[in-house]
This record gives sequence, C-alpha cells and structure tokens, in this order.
Amino acid sequence: MNGGDWIMRFAPRWLETAVAAIMAFALLAVSAVMLQRGGLMGWPVLVAGLVTLLWVHAAWERARVPRGLEGPGVVTIEEGRVAYFGPSDGMSEGGVVRLADLWTVEAIQLKNNAGLAWRLRPVDAPPLLVPLGAEGVGALPEALSALPGFSLRAVREAFDADGVGVRPIWRRETVHDRQRAF
Repeated sequence: MNGGDWIMRFAPRWLETAVAAIMAFALLAVSAVMLQRGGLMGWPVLVAGLVTLLWVHAAWERARVPRGLEGPGVVTIEEGRVAYFGPSDGMSEGGVVRLADLWTVEAIQLKNNAGLAWRLRPVDAPPLLVPLGAEGVGALPEALSALPGFSLRAVREAFDADGVGVRPIWRRETVHDRQRAF
C-alpha cells in the first residue's frame, strides 16, 4: 500500500476527529489568552472549548469502529429502518429491519472465512446479516446508537475480538423497553 492509498483509506475515517481536535485546541488557546488578559469573554470561549472536547471524544469513538473496505451489498438507513440489499449468495439476500423491533445486535464471522458481519435480530422475524464491507455500513453504528444502552465501545470490542463465533454487542433488556423506546 503506497502513501496515497493509505490517505484515501484512513483520511475520511479520521477527518471529523481531526477537525474537532483543531477546533477544541483553537478555542482553548483563545480562551487562555483572553483569560490571561482579564477578559470576561474568555469564560464562554473556555466552556465552548470544553464542550468541543466532548465532540472530539465522540468522533474518536466513531472513527475507531471498524469498517470494511469493499464488500457485497448496500445498506440504507431511513426513518428508523435498516435495509440491506445484497447478492443472492444463499447467505443473506438482504431485508429490512426496524430499529424498534430489534432484540439483539451481534458481530459474527461469516462462513468460509468470508469476513465479519453485523447480525441484527428482530423479535419476530429472521435475522438480517450485513457484511462489514457493504456499501453504507459505516452509518450503521450511528443509527444503532438510538437504541437504549447501545455502546460504540462494545461494537469496537466485538469486531476486534479474535476467533470465530458470535460476539454480542447489544441486547434489549425487556419487551417493555421495546414498547417505550420508540
């Protein structure tokens, strides 16, 4: 992989983190100068800089979630629904799942070492398998963040784990949570 390929692969993933970090640094530096000179406007700028640090942390967590480079199918997310349209390969042709109907979210190793996939399991329908390399899959963690108790850290740990098998990411606590969540 040459330098250009590396930039094209990783730059879009980390761009938000870099922008947020630069903004946080600038705001904190300006507030320090203003406060040193006795300006009262330094305090609101300091608060804005500290809030921007929260953005840096959130962007950092999002960027660390693994994303595939290329793979079969397309993922779309609209109005609380995740749709995956994939090839007819016998493994998963695709489908649509409402976030409100999800019971579990898991990371799994596909058959024949075909890579990792998301497995979205609704309460009363067959699970939807979404390969990690599908186009648009990068938006899936953010969409799933609407689920109560969903953690980007759990996503990262599940996809970073070695070995085969099912790696749980999220599970709805009760059916009552399902009714009240959406």
